[in-house]
Amino acid sequence: RLNFQHTVITRQFGGLLPRSVTFAPEDQILDVGCGTGIWALNLAATVPPTVTIHSTDISPANFPLPSHPIPSNVHFSAPCPIFSLPQSWTKKFSVTHQRLFSACLTTTQWRAALAEHYRVLRPGGMVILTEIDGEPFKGRHAEACPAQAEITKLLKGLYEKKDMIFDMQGVLPGLVEDSGFEILECEAKVFSAEGAVVGRRKGRLEDDTLANTINTFETFWGVVERMGLVDEETYRGWLREVKESWRGAEKTREGRGNTWVRICARKPVS
Repeated sequence: RLNFQHTVITRQFGGLLPRSVTFAPEDQILDVGCGTGIWALNLAATVPPTVTIHSTDISPANFPLPSHPIPSNVHFSAPCPIFSLPQSWTKKFSVTHQRLFSACLTTTQWRAALAEHYRVLRPGGMVILTEIDGEPFKGRHAEACPAQAEITKLLKGLYEKKDMIFDMQGVLPGLVEDSGFEILECEAKVFSAEGAVVGRRKGRLEDDTLANTINTFETFWGVVERMGLVDEETYRGWLREVKESWRGAEKTREGRGNTWVRICARKPVS
């Protein structure tokens, strides 16, 4: 699931990195909350072998198996939570990368995480953050898929109860700037699911995008059930309707679907 999600995000944004990011031959890169390490492994294939990539997570559970070939310039370490990166990494990295933390961090924890990014980046270094933004799914997006709008409203209430950030475009850039960074790029992209068919052979971007959305909603069911927000029959019914609604959604120039945000920000040189 994580590798499939990575592929969808990379294709939708047109690459692994924002345009602002380039590397020098001896640069050090940090991938926080790396999961399977797929972002780092893909990046390693595009940079000189003298560029070192450190991939960290709170658990090694999703790391590549020992039988999987790992480039010599990619290093995995766990447990290594974002709130307590090694002190020896202060001002070590030219780029830090983090994505899909919206359901993991409270607003206060986001501030702590950004402070750690700032600490471990060298002056002039850049942080890259990629997150889904639930707030824009209304209006024309909701009209295309009312069932997804219902799930989105449910998840918004869940986020608010847990003090997590739902409105990424509205909140995250300010937190980044408050942490001392200068924003270079803040790209909001609609991952269109118009005309998507789940279950068709993988490869068509809209189909894969919708399949990824369904996978994401599936992962939320456990917490939705524990909190008693809605019964399973209703939730599963919404998921079925999501699949059917997008199949019949006509193509538009702007596209309709979830909005994702990618921020690239720089630590000042002095």
